[in-house]
Amino acid sequence: MYKKKITVIGLGISGTSVIDFLCKKGAIIFVSDSSERSKSKLEALKQSGKINAFEVGHTEKILAADLIVISPGVPRDLAILEQADVPIISELELGFRYLNTKNVIAVTGTNGKTTTVYLIEHILKYFKKDVFLCGNVGTPITAIAERTTKDSIVIIEVSSYQLEWVDQFEPSAAAILNITPDHLSRYKSIEEYAEVKFRIFNHRPKISILNMDDFFSRPAYLSFSLNNKEADIYLDNNRVIFHAKNFKFDISFLKVIGNHNIANIMAAILLVQDFCFSLNGIQELKNAINSFEGLEHRLKLVCEKGGARYVNDSKSTNIDSTRVALESFEGNIILMLGGEHKGASLSPLVPLIKRKVTKLIIFGESRELIKDELKEFSAMTEIFPRLADVKLKAESGGTVLFSPACASFDEFKNYKERGDFFVDKICCKDHLDGIL
Repeated sequence: MYKKKITVIGLGISGTSVIDFLCKKGAIIFVSDSSERSKSKLEALKQSGKINAFEVGHTEKILAADLIVISPGVPRDLAILEQADVPIISELELGFRYLNTKNVIAVTGTNGKTTTVYLIEHILKYFKKDVFLCGNVGTPITAIAERTTKDSIVIIEVSSYQLEWVDQFEPSAAAILNITPDHLSRYKSIEEYAEVKFRIFNHRPKISILNMDDFFSRPAYLSFSLNNKEADIYLDNNRVIFHAKNFKFDISFLKVIGNHNIANIMAAILLVQDFCFSLNGIQELKNAINSFEGLEHRLKLVCEKGGARYVNDSKSTNIDSTRVALESFEGNIILMLGGEHKGASLSPLVPLIKRKVTKLIIFGESRELIKDELKEFSAMTEIFPRLADVKLKAESGGTVLFSPACASFDEFKNYKERGDFFVDKICCKDHLDGIL
């Protein structure tokens, strides 16, 4: 790659990692970013010698390159790219090409990706494996690629945005956990969104996994299911059954909430099977799964006060994730919805709201849109301009479920900052010490 001219589009986390990576390779780097706010950072990168030139606003200068590396946040229909006659790849594709191992586990899907990859990491570390976790979780693959060895196992959370520009990306094991409406402001239809997700199987990994309960499930793949005993691994009377490995697992001792997490566990078992099923591995695998405590901001019981439970599900950034959250509790729920809307209909939540929700708290940029779509519940709805404005009183025996079903960017940097705000300001931090 020495002296290759490379254009990097987008200066987010992955774009910055690409620049660091390519700079060490001696590439001639041109950076194009759309935001004026990036100008000072770009100037600093040029002064430091990490990049050779830059622009704010995408022009034909992008095209004067041997290769274009595009960040996930950049729209794939960026007009200037139609004129490109050189390869265009994602940061995921670039990093993959420089891995020193063929042990690559990739996970995509609308919901459950982050929990599943962290569970896989937890299991493999329990088995004392050399593990790298990267991708959509926040660590770019280019940041870890050249630190890997032939014995390393790389676990990648893969978003649809990252899959738009892959070519040689070839994981040894890959799964699509589920496909439900999301990012419809970027894709013309759920079918187009699904087509991008299926690019994870472009080179047909040795282990290719789909959810048999999902509409987009297809034959000839390994499968998992909460309902169908025809799947390779399935749930039956509180036990996970994987006949091919003579594996039976009682879910009674799990520390995570909800059937969706059982589905994540089944997918994880299929993905790690080449590394964990040995003569003494079965009990160790059970111990590893039982010791997994789940993630912050994903259906996390924060505290109990005044007889009410407070649950932080800030990572719920789409409708289906909130549906799953509602299905995880019996009823008497105060549901908090709001943020930056992503274009999908709220209609799948209506039956669950009717059965389980006693009060709706709607906040943020999309409050009027949500209010209009859920107008049949107006008598039990309270509306606030921002999450910071929410006044909340929970009743004894109830559950305050903070599961926004929207992105956080109207008010916060990310879902983590939003979840921290819920914990600190809504739940009241002084009540948390010593509780769960």
